[in-house]
Amino acid sequence: MLVITWTPNHIWNLAIRYREDYARAEVPMLPVVTNLRRAVNLIALSVLLMVAESLLLGIVGQFSVLYFIVAAIGEWCLWPATST
Repeated sequence: MLVITWTPNHIWNLAIRYREDYARAEVPMLPVVTNLRRAVNLIALSVLLMVAESLLLGIVGQFSVLYFIVAAIGEWCLWPATST
């Protein structure tokens, strides 16, 4: 479940970096089909949903407290990337 929500974020972030290449090749990646600000906002929203999903797994899943602690630390480390 986390891999499915992580993959678009990863690909779209890379697509921002290579946006001109995708546009020249006419590949309809998110940063190509919309303006950059909207693409960044959608990626940030997607990352926040992924954060909620991973923390929810720690709460309702059959994982140890260690999972929740590691997930919370990981999410805290990701926070600067979503607040720009």
